[in-house]
Amino acid sequence: MTVEAAPCSSSGAAETCAACGGRLFLLSYRLTEHVILRCDACGLGSAFPKPTPASLKSLYASPDYFQGSAYYLDYVGHAANYRRLAQKVIARVTRHRTPPGRWFDVGAAAGFFMQEAKAAGWNVAGLEPCPEMAQHARGAGLNVDSALFEEYSLGDASQTVVTFLDSLEHFLDPRAALDKARHALEPGGLVVIHTPNVGSLAARILRARWPHLTPPEHLHYFSRTSLRLMLERAGFEMLSLDTLGHYFSLQELSRRLLKTRKPMRYLGRRSFYVDAGDLFAIAKVR
Repeated sequence: MTVEAAPCSSSGAAETCAACGGRLFLLSYRLTEHVILRCDACGLGSAFPKPTPASLKSLYASPDYFQGSAYYLDYVGHAANYRRLAQKVIARVTRHRTPPGRWFDVGAAAGFFMQEAKAAGWNVAGLEPCPEMAQHARGAGLNVDSALFEEYSLGDASQTVVTFLDSLEHFLDPRAALDKARHALEPGGLVVIHTPNVGSLAARILRARWPHLTPPEHLHYFSRTSLRLMLERAGFEMLSLDTLGHYFSLQELSRRLLKTRKPMRYLGRRSFYVDAGDLFAIAKVR
């Protein structure tokens, strides 16, 4: 099914693809309260209707987001998994840029990634909209403010690396977030993105049951083509575009694959590295 121009915004203006600017969309899925539209030109998926900025702030400000039945099972309780993944991210980034330098993490959560980057020699700072998680990070001695990136002031050319690790897909306007990151980066600075891949084998097989289809949390679904296009249009040069997985406990895997809401505690916390094709991009300011 093809629809001319995506749903209109509250201002009455037709929505356009955030990656390529196209206005022709294919309907991918109808969910309970949202539809997922896919750009026919570049493959970017977008959820409609879009939430308001106020409702997003409320969603991420709640401590239930990081522990409970809706999104994360127990973020802090799986700290070791996030630290192990952080080490993989840092190893890939240092192929292109080594410390010292200033590294800013957008969506820092409890700061587990920042702790590993700091240990690797980087001067780290971050931003996390959930006050409870930001306070957890500050308790570990990290410089983490609690705010939305859209409302936060970063000095021009003030950073060496800016990371969006499982966060770019959450933005109402991911292109604007990348524009802001580019202005914050020094000449030749790096932007690093880890995001679900709507073109992955897992996404194609699972279709509407793909675990990342979770609006109003995830609002955009990138393919290799759409992520590359968006970065290029934002003034970046792609250095590498590959896949990167996550470490999951058996409890988390059962939650994601079986859509269970009650934690299966008998599965324990033994964890495995699973690469389901999520995209991992490193690009530099042109």
